[in-house]
Amino acid sequence: MPRYVGIFNLPALMTCTPSDWCKENCYALQGRFLWKTIKEAHYRNYVKSLDPDFIWRMIQELRRRKSLLYIRVHISGDFYNADYVIQWAAIASAFPNIIFRTNTRRQDLIPLMKEAFPKNFVVRESIDITRKSMGIFPVAAIKGTPGSNKFFVCQDNCEKCNFSCWHNPNIHVVTSKIR
Repeated sequence: MPRYVGIFNLPALMTCTPSDWCKENCYALQGRFLWKTIKEAHYRNYVKSLDPDFIWRMIQELRRRKSLLYIRVHISGDFYNADYVIQWAAIASAFPNIIFRTNTRRQDLIPLMKEAFPKNFVVRESIDITRKSMGIFPVAAIKGTPGSNKFFVCQDNCEKCNFSCWHNPNIHVVTSKIR
């Protein structure tokens, strides 16, 4: 991602609700995500997210990084409880000119996300061949998921497609890997 995109990740599996299929195919359990330094950074983020001043600290960090136009919440990991959803809603509300984006598998938290997240927070429900959508948010699916042949095809390069799925929050997206 370019420098004007901030990323906040959490540990894979620890904060996710993966199916067995997802565990076998998750990109966050492969490659650089297996490096000790990456795993430690994701765990540190998780610990920081538990801190009572997490919202304040994130707002301060985002204000410090004035060039940010986009924030990708959870390339790895997921929303682990309702309080954490509310925290991200507060953070995104403080930055109406930044687009926040996430994929989630937390079907139990999707209604809360719909209610709590401001308009600048794009959510896609992550589905696969084992998991159907709730129909509340557009979906992100891996190639081969039933119906995904009609979705917007991710080019795996946000700059190249001019952040199309970030600016078009209502489109379904298909990728070559789980994201």
